[in-house]
Amino acid sequence: MWSPAIRPGLIYNVYPQITQRSTEKECFKKGKAMICKTGRQHCRGVIALVVLIGIAIIAVLYLMQLSSFFSISVPPGSRGKTYRKPWHDEHRLLGPDAIIELPRRPKLELDEPFTLEAEVSRNDQDRGAITLEFMDDGKVGGAWDCSYSYDGKHYTCQADFSGNIDVDVVYRNDQRKKDKTQLYFITKGDYTKETYTESTDDSSIEKGLVYVTGFIKPDHSASGKLTITTDKQWSAQYQWQYKAEEN
Repeated sequence: MWSPAIRPGLIYNVYPQITQRSTEKECFKKGKAMICKTGRQHCRGVIALVVLIGIAIIAVLYLMQLSSFFSISVPPGSRGKTYRKPWHDEHRLLGPDAIIELPRRPKLELDEPFTLEAEVSRNDQDRGAITLEFMDDGKVGGAWDCSYSYDGKHYTCQADFSGNIDVDVVYRNDQRKKDKTQLYFITKGDYTKETYTESTDDSSIEKGLVYVTGFIKPDHSASGKLTITTDKQWSAQYQWQYKAEEN
């Protein structure tokens, strides 16, 4: 006789239950694995996106640095524009023993030394004069003397500076149009400004750095900026200009 535990009817009823349970477990595992896989792919996509955004930001910052390093955004003689501070281009100042690349046509060729005396102004007010000495080896030197009165105070300014030309800098006007005939130069030195107040009979002395930058044309006409600063945070800019004598 058949035992109740192994009757044929029960055998056919048990196996389908086992198969069904196994299938449910496998589907659950497969579904969980698919969810995990999808989650990992999503995480990887987010990480990749963040990395790409980071690379793009770094590239933009790098290009901005290159742009500020290799170009002068505004010509030193222009007005009403954001003026690029001269110490941002201090890397263009060469040492006393450096060999300076000399200009070629269409720029002014330095065949022999010459001196210019240019008028200095600020807000259309007279601020003395500068003397610029251009040497045939590309070096530039000069001095600034200024004496004026304003609002009950008398000011006396003196400065000495030296530097060099730089043939790589190209002049651009307010419309960003290039003029490759103009020769750029940059100088740096020290200034002293003495202030005397009449009402109190007091005087004070201010000392700091002076930068004289500009462009000179083939006919020796020239213009640019004279900048004084005590800490490279505060600064005052003056305009200077020299008009060549007509033959």
